[in-house]
Amino acid sequence: MGYLRNLLSAALHTISGVLTLRGAVGTGTLSGAYVVDPGDAYLVALDPGGAARNVTLPAAQDGRLHLVRNTADADERITVLAPDGTTVLAIVPAESTALFGVSDTSWVLLGYLGERPLPRHAPQTIDMADAQVALVYGTAGAGQVKLTSDLLLVDANSGATEDLLLPPEATSFGRILFLANTGGEDIVVKEDSDTTTIATVSTTECAVFVCDGVAWRGGVVKTT
Repeated sequence: MGYLRNLLSAALHTISGVLTLRGAVGTGTLSGAYVVDPGDAYLVALDPGGAARNVTLPAAQDGRLHLVRNTADADERITVLAPDGTTVLAIVPAESTALFGVSDTSWVLLGYLGERPLPRHAPQTIDMADAQVALVYGTAGAGQVKLTSDLLLVDANSGATEDLLLPPEATSFGRILFLANTGGEDIVVKEDSDTTTIATVSTTECAVFVCDGVAWRGGVVKTT
């Protein structure tokens, strides 16, 4: 604990004009790919700056740790690469943190912290209002709804079947969504490009959907 306190009490300084550091914490907004310098902070909190970015870790040193925090408030992922600049170690969604450590001579992903926190027991009611709706993490535009929960009570509110588009896969790593159809029409759940149907949730049915960062999977789990 004394070691950590000493790190956190270090003076404010800047490295490479990108990261502003206060001891063991560095922050910055990216305008392109970034290579972490061996002298950078242990925790780098980065805003991708409007687009997905690559962050490459420095050469592996025994016992070294790095936390990479994505501070974006929109669908902007950070892909963390090994020092070779090509091997993908992890995809860090917005508002998530990944922990990396050195095992022998290689960086490895140790786990994720604070993955896009959502209130697990506060249902979100969505009225599709007789139209297709796309779920998003950031500010919602026309035809979109911002996710505020992982439990969705959805009503197509239509005289016909409506399509519900899940958030982009690249920014949904580890996400689990539960959906209950509370209306009188079927809901066709698709991925964000509106080309692949994942499941059709009929009236009074419930479904669960999970994402591995590459694809959404799931289906109807219960009829009530």
